[in-house]
Amino acid sequence: MSIRIFKPFISRKDMDSVLTTLVSEEIGCGRIGRELSAAASDYIGVENGFVFKEYERGIEAVFRALNLEADASVALSPLSSRYYKKVLDSLGIKTRIIDVNPDTGIISIEKLILQILKQQLLNLLSE
Repeated sequence: MSIRIFKPFISRKDMDSVLTTLVSEEIGCGRIGRELSAAASDYIGVENGFVFKEYERGIEAVFRALNLEADASVALSPLSSRYYKKVLDSLGIKTRIIDVNPDTGIISIEKLILQILKQQLLNLLSE
């Protein structure tokens, strides 16, 4: 299966912003962190938000906030960052790797449904 790859694009404005931040040595919970949090909150339509410096900590916060049951499992794309599996494993949450749709690059709904049905059948047979 071939997976389409897209070349990342960074505008001059974004490059300027990154360079300005690097020169100012203001990386972290400063003005830019507050601006990012406010912009993200506005974008998704919520009053407040959180900004994390570490990718893993952000993923962990999301899954802790979901309060998943002990026997829950989460579907992951084989293309997702390894940090998702690492964090989920550390939280004791099972992961299921589900193949992606080659046209979209996202988890195949058909394969996800088959995985769920397979798990339900296994649960019924074990009772």
